[in-house]
Amino acid sequence: MDKREKQEYVKLLDVLYRVMQALEGEPLDADRRYYDAEGLVTKFFMHAASALYLYRGTIITDLLPPPGINFGDVASVPVVVRAAIEAFLTFHYVFIAPSCDEEREFRYLSWKAGGFADRQRFPILSAKGERVLDDDRRLLDELHNELQSNPVFQELRSKEQTKILKGRWRRHSWKQIGRAAGLAGAYAETMYEVLSGYAHSSSLSVLQIKQADTREKQRELMEAPMGTVKIAMANVIDGYCALFPKAKEALLAAPEGKALAEIWLDVGRRDLECIDEADDTPEGKV
Repeated sequence: MDKREKQEYVKLLDVLYRVMQALEGEPLDADRRYYDAEGLVTKFFMHAASALYLYRGTIITDLLPPPGINFGDVASVPVVVRAAIEAFLTFHYVFIAPSCDEEREFRYLSWKAGGFADRQRFPILSAKGERVLDDDRRLLDELHNELQSNPVFQELRSKEQTKILKGRWRRHSWKQIGRAAGLAGAYAETMYEVLSGYAHSSSLSVLQIKQADTREKQRELMEAPMGTVKIAMANVIDGYCALFPKAKEALLAAPEGKALAEIWLDVGRRDLECIDEADDTPEGKV
């Protein structure tokens, strides 16, 4: 990133922080969905901040004799960016995309139950761990009871209901959710594949890391992932302000930041292709 691009990244991070801070002191636990929405955006913010930190260079002076090591972390930035993108997409899927209260509650309950269902598969290594899983089972039973009373859940086929109750909370692929969020295919599909290659240690990702043997090449390799985070930040800011009126007030009070967020919203939506026919089935609709 050149100087202007770095300034844009920091500015978007600052705007996101400001709209998040606008809710400081608000009793969000009165509505469990709002409480968890804030937590999810906090997770996203941490990933976005860490990506910038890693982009600037990993410096370790006490590992080797002076001058130690100093490199652009081309291996870790895409992995952190992928986590940030998935946090954004989860936020959109659970809290922003639903068009009615029943769908919104269904997606929230499915996502919430999914986390506890995952932990039920963890091995018990201590008495404390057993107590935690016992508590989780009680919470999971409550969530399942709520799900089974939800009209959207009731309309699902038995096979789909079973998947949800087993923890498969996401009925659509990350790519489908990205397209539903308004992202162009270059970001919802191609860039996600690239980031996933780094997360799963594909041979291509290893080759690119080996070839990035100068700081200039390392920065070049991180350009696209960092640009994708800017698009995600703009989308999270937009969604967060739609969810919380006080956050929107904070955004309106920062017109330059608002304008920048709108620019990057537009960047992420450019050249949006028609959704493939395969995605136009009930399973593909997000």
